[in-house]
Amino acid sequence: MWKGADACPGVAEQRNQTLNEVAQFEVGSQVTYVPGQRLDGSRRLCRRGLVAGTTVFDACTETTWVPVQVEGWSADREPEWVRADNIIDVVMPR
Repeated sequence: MWKGADACPGVAEQRNQTLNEVAQFEVGSQVTYVPGQRLDGSRRLCRRGLVAGTTVFDACTETTWVPVQVEGWSADREPEWVRADNIIDVVMPR
């Protein structure tokens, strides 16, 4: 169960800095990213998608997660949560 930023002392400054850095992930931005590893340990090719919602910062692991609607997936499928560190390109909506 997630207990929030208060459960991880000493990360308040880092949290604020990171939240400011992820402001670039505006809803509707197109992103290119490298998905996580498969169960067999092999890496996947890059994927593209649209940022589908607000980013979430996990202060305990210092990881920012971005919800991405993957290109080619049906619109009713849940977005994939992508680590912000895995995003290699961002194109803002016009």
